Order: sequence, then C-alpha cells, then structure tokens
Amino acid sequence: AELAQPSRPEWPARYDALIITERHDLLGSLIWEDTLFYLRHFHDKLVEANPTANTWLYQPWWSIPDKNNPHSWMDYERAASPIWRCLATRINFDLQTQGRPDRIFTIPANQALVTLVDRSLKAGFEGFSMTSARTIMDALFRDDVHLTRLGSYYLALVTYASVFKSSPQGAWAPTEVPAKQAQALQNLAWDVFQQETATAALSLGQCKNSIRTSFCSIFWSFVKRPEQIRACQQHFNSW
Repeated sequence: AELAQPSRPEWPARYDALIITERHDLLGSLIWEDTLFYLRHFHDKLVEANPTANTWLYQPWWSIPDKNNPHSWMDYERAASPIWRCLATRINFDLQTQGRPDRIFTIPANQALVTLVDRSLKAGFEGFSMTSARTIMDALFRDDVHLTRLGSYYLALVTYASVFKSSPQGAWAPTEVPAKQAQALQNLAWDVFQQETATAALSLGQCKNSIRTSFCSIFWSFVKRPEQIRACQQHFNSW
C-alpha cells in the first residue's frame, strides 16, 4: 500500500526509487528465506505504481570477527560483493526475458567499506592518521557491525553516487567531520561507484558456478558452519 501511494502528504504523489536490503547472512537468506521472491515482489509493487521507478539492492556487510585484524572480514566481503550483485542479475534476467525495461541495481556498501579500510591500512587516508587497524575500525564501526556517524556519512555518499550516478563532491558534511576528510570521503565514494560500474557483473551461469564451486565454502567457513557446505553446493547445482 505504501509503494502504491506515499502516506505523507508532503511527499511526491509516487515513489521513484526503492532502496531495499536483506539480512547480512547472504546464503542463509537466499536458500531458506526466499530472498529472490521477496526482492522481485517489492520491485514489482514499486513498478506497478510508477513504471519509471528503479530499485536498488543495498549490499550489507557481515559482523567483524576481530577488529584488531580485519583482513579475513575484508577477504570475505570481497568475495561476497559479486554474489550480492548476482541476486540482481537473477531477477534482471527474468525481467529481460519478459521484455520489461525495468531493472534492479545494487549499492556496493560492503565493498565501499573494504576499500576505505584497505586504503587506510596501506597508505593512510585523510583524517585517519592512525597506525593500528583497531583504531581505524573503531572510527567506522561502533561495535562489530553498526556504523559510527563517520561510517554512516561515508555510506550515505556511496548511496548518493549509486542512485544518482553523480559525484557527491561538495556535499554537506556533519560538523564533526573535518572539511578535508569529508572531501576525501566524497572523492572515494565516487571512485568506488565508478570502479563498481566498470566491473562487469557475473553472468547467470558464472553466478551459479561461483556460488557452487567457491562461495558456498567461503561463506559457511567464515560464519563457522562448515557442515552446511555440501548441502549448499547441492542446492546450487540445480539453481
């Protein structure tokens, strides 16, 4: 009902964008909780109300096992990012087959966080004059998964770049974010979007093969449930 008619009188007569996300346990939700069905359902309801509207799947990130040594988390998110895109690919395949022009896009939030952490660890980053991984992670995360104000601001920039396909350079920044740091984050958000756009998404066949041959093992090992690997591989044999 909300997608069909916005409930706030000061809002436009219809929505033109939907940003939607799934729980961060990617394969668990995909296998057992009908992620694809519900993602398609919400997208269809949006387009029914406004045929020119677009949906973006926001790519979440897993909890960080060790903020003192985030490399295993970074490796996992690098592997997960193209699989999140595969969800959009799967639905877009059906939309294209049906002759529909609408598509689902993605917002690479998890990849953007990894890029910022990686640059900070390797070469430093404006406002991140820290030497320890823990200090960098604490600047972005207030616990093992939820963002600080700084982390939220950065991903707001990434979201803006992804939805509007426009650089957020010159955007507003919170008072606690210094001007030079805000500018650096704005530039990086635009870089992340451009890099993601330039990286071709996996084909449907590549998605299936990648999940079955490698990501089942990567995911279930990372979440410490390796007993699920074989069943996961069997599930995606027929996906």
